[in-house]
Amino acid sequence: MRKRSETVSETEIMNFVANQDEIYQRQSAARHARRNDPANTARLEKVRYRMALSKVLYDARKQAELTQMEIAERMQTTQAYIAKMERGQINITLDTLDKYAKACGKELVISLG
Repeated sequence: MRKRSETVSETEIMNFVANQDEIYQRQSAARHARRNDPANTARLEKVRYRMALSKVLYDARKQAELTQMEIAERMQTTQAYIAKMERGQINITLDTLDKYAKACGKELVISLG
């Protein structure tokens, strides 16, 4: 049999849930404020571009039916580096993009719009 101190009451659960909702609302408001702050516009635009490039890389690899390890071997680098590329965590040079494209059996094409 459990002691009273080991039993979680329905009231405690409801308090926890209410607290989680309050925390979520505060975090949501803070995210909204950061996204709409004009001082963050340039940084957020860079993040959007990086995310778009990451998706292009990931999609190209998946379309080629290759693993990150296979791409890494073809590029003579590590799987961890490929993972960072696909998550947008590193700055990628044009030479690296070209190697990645070739490793996927594709050609790098750049369009300015």
